Amino acid sequence: MTSNPVTKPGANSEVPYDKVRPFDPHFIVDVPNGRYLFDLEYADALRIAFATGADLEGTVVELRAAYLHRIELVTPPDESPAPTTQIPTELPQPTFPELKIVARAFTTGLTDAPWLVADELVFTSTVADASHTVSVDGTRLQSAIQSTDADSLFQQIRGVGIQGVSVLYLCIALLVKHEDVVLDVDEVIEAIGWDPRTRHARIEMRREVLAWLDLFSATTVFGRRHKVFWSRGVQSAKRKPLDLLSRDPLLVILGSESDSAARTMSVHLTAGDWLRRVRMYPHVVTSFPGLLNIARIPSGQPSGCWAKSIGFALNQRWREAAYRTKIGHAGDMNHRSARTPHYTRMDLLGMFPATPWVEEVLASPNPRRAKAYFQTAMRILKGPDVGVVSHFAEVDSVAPHGRSFYGHWLHDQRLDIRPGRAGTDAIAAIAATRKKRVR
Repeated sequence: MTSNPVTKPGANSEVPYDKVRPFDPHFIVDVPNGRYLFDLEYADALRIAFATGADLEGTVVELRAAYLHRIELVTPPDESPAPTTQIPTELPQPTFPELKIVARAFTTGLTDAPWLVADELVFTSTVADASHTVSVDGTRLQSAIQSTDADSLFQQIRGVGIQGVSVLYLCIALLVKHEDVVLDVDEVIEAIGWDPRTRHARIEMRREVLAWLDLFSATTVFGRRHKVFWSRGVQSAKRKPLDLLSRDPLLVILGSESDSAARTMSVHLTAGDWLRRVRMYPHVVTSFPGLLNIARIPSGQPSGCWAKSIGFALNQRWREAAYRTKIGHAGDMNHRSARTPHYTRMDLLGMFPATPWVEEVLASPNPRRAKAYFQTAMRILKGPDVGVVSHFAEVDSVAPHGRSFYGHWLHDQRLDIRPGRAGTDAIAAIAATRKKRVR
């Protein structure tokens, strides 16, 4: 919970609540249910309640009964709804490890069974890196869509896929910028490339987006990175290590509302405790350009789903390799080009798998569809509407010799894929930062 503005009566300046001087006799505080004037004893009680992590509005309501004789309503509650957060035209894809493992956990259900039943309605992901695990607690879901048994919860988890991960990326990117957001669900639907043709289709899409967000709110990331991150620059004498221990969801739903005619629907989200602590440190909460361009790719066809999967994977891998990527120049115009590492198709399609799963297509009676889907996906990513990829070429040749050809095509053939201008500029800036630190 962020510090609320607390003003000493008669003063013109506002100070954070935790910096109020203890000898001030009276204070005014703005809370969701009005503006209150209270004395020092009430202020101390309220400060203690905040320190224990209590809900702000609930705390005020509970403490009003105990301190009714020394509290006065100064102004009526503000009944106006919170303003809707506008989705910007450009938004980077978050690439930090805590989000990556959540995205992988919700997409790799296509390839295997990545969830274990830890309790009756608690699933733990088997997709884990060296330092983090992911757990979904079905008992924390909202009652309107709460799964009543493990099988239905498991099907709900498996139904997230690449589209649900697109929503997750969008919300986390906004929470990194704003900490608390109120999103128009219809704008979210548009941002992930959906185009409802009927009112019934729109209502179903809204319901699905809210179900995904509720699931993400019940998803907890456990663990701590092995590497130490500092709050200030390397050369600063005042730097201190950051506490990166996570036992929290990345986002939390505070509520949702719609008008009487269901013409609009909004959802109020806030950052989880871990993200709230570190979101102002870009070297901890890393990102890479191009999120919205990828998320808006229509996913009605397999090639569109694969394009999203490949695009998200490329951004993730490019950001992770940015420090060791060399920047050169290529072409007749001598434009700047990032010499990124070579990846196989499995490196890309296997990070955030999409429907249909590539190995299922290759095992079908017509495995050549996989080549067509991949080629179309790369054309989408290179196209002017997306522009995430500027160059694509096959480094190795694969001799056609029956079914084994597709095994080499998927697992062994290396690909030279380079980012567009925005990605190249981001890599150059990251590499330059690395060089300064080394010097």
